[in-house]
Amino acid sequence: MATKYTTQEITEEEWEERYKPLEQLLDVYGKDWERVKSFQPYNVWTLYEGDWGLYIFNGIHFVNRLGYYICEEKWTEGELIEVYIKGDGIYD
Repeated sequence: MATKYTTQEITEEEWEERYKPLEQLLDVYGKDWERVKSFQPYNVWTLYEGDWGLYIFNGIHFVNRLGYYICEEKWTEGELIEVYIKGDGIYD
């Protein structure tokens, strides 16, 4: 049976308050990538460039990734969480 997913869109402020990011890792191929792999996947979030700006998605993703965040609080399996990062007005 397939896993049932719930989708949430939360603000950057809600994400910071709920999941408590500890560090940002921007080297997606070198030593930062090795560090990302050392954490439980439920503590990792991916900084992603989409068609309309920057987003953070829970989990480890590869396409259009710009980096990763390691958070203190884990996300739960079955959750798909999208955080839109407000930018400089280009996409807003």
